[in-house]
Amino acid sequence: MIARFYRPITVSKIDLRQGEGVEDHRPRKSYVFMLLLLLITVVVTEGSVRIFAYFGGELGERLAKYDISSETMPIELHSELGFRQKPNRTFHYPNGTTAHSNARGYRGTLVNDVKLPGTYRIVILGGSTTHGYGVNDGETIDAHLRTLLSDRYQNIRFEVINLAYDGYDAYQLYLRMQSDGVRLNPDMVIINSGINDARNAHISDLRYPDPRTNRWLEVLRSLNEEEKRGESFYKGLKRHLYFVRLPAFILLLIEERGTVKNQRALTTPNPQAIEHFDSSIRDIARIATEIHVPLILSTPASALEVLHKPTDTSTLSYWVVNAETTQQYRNALAGRLVNIVGELKDRGFPAAYVAHKLPPGMFLDDCHLTSEGNLAEATNLAQAAAPFIESMFHGKSLSKL
Repeated sequence: MIARFYRPITVSKIDLRQGEGVEDHRPRKSYVFMLLLLLITVVVTEGSVRIFAYFGGELGERLAKYDISSETMPIELHSELGFRQKPNRTFHYPNGTTAHSNARGYRGTLVNDVKLPGTYRIVILGGSTTHGYGVNDGETIDAHLRTLLSDRYQNIRFEVINLAYDGYDAYQLYLRMQSDGVRLNPDMVIINSGINDARNAHISDLRYPDPRTNRWLEVLRSLNEEEKRGESFYKGLKRHLYFVRLPAFILLLIEERGTVKNQRALTTPNPQAIEHFDSSIRDIARIATEIHVPLILSTPASALEVLHKPTDTSTLSYWVVNAETTQQYRNALAGRLVNIVGELKDRGFPAAYVAHKLPPGMFLDDCHLTSEGNLAEATNLAQAAAPFIESMFHGKSLSKL
């Protein structure tokens, strides 16, 4: 009875009576097999996703670049509600062009805070059109304007400082003017704006100021917190493995589809967005009058009526309902600029308004321009700026061509 009870021990994995043992390797082999299978699954999945990223056209390219981290994000928080370019960054546009930010966090030639004698300094504010979306550094509006004015007035040193950035609405322009524009002591301020503010019409209970108009605010705050506590394990995997970022990318695509759906469902855009735009531009105009410099307000050229049907929709956030409604909003914003300039002139302040009408061939899309388009807008702005420049240098040789 006792022998039967102990029998399983005597024939166990190790036979102690004979001094010899035979280990059962089956569990260990199972673990190795499972790990190997997991590794093969990861490699095959990652390889498949990377193949799609390489050959999947625009969608694949977007997936490859979908890595939101402090290292890859080209912008940073600026004041409580604002954002701006990070210094010394390079950004590649989908069409192969490249944008660089200088050590002060703006595109173009770096200038000293203190102007040299004989210098005329212009600060230009705006969104992605003014910043130079889709063109190289020497092809932006500010670069062309600098060249045009320097050729026209050879005895004057011109500095045109591009404080515009992709996605800026009028309130972001006001924040940037407050922090950088005034400090740079400009002789003229140019605002080329009236595109991005249309997206604020999607906010039903808009107020002034409204944190929701900064679409990057929560992302940038999250990245700031991440920098303080260190990168999470998931974030690290997401940066290096495409298949880990795939779920978040799919959610982004679903969100974009929702944007189109909401645009189509939005029959009455919030007109308060126009008032929001008006208030921000007036705040900048107030600063210009306080520092006693001319103000040029400008509406970027639009190709909505020539490149799109009235009923066309888009995933772009700055479209409202459809192409026709979006253009109506742009026209309404332009009307506010005209009114502000008229009021400034009535009060005796130097101001001008510029509207741009360009042929379809000068557009990259409905609002972004080729180098030729930027040159055309810069030419119009140079014409508007000329009387103010000549007034400042009245009586001096300007070497006009």
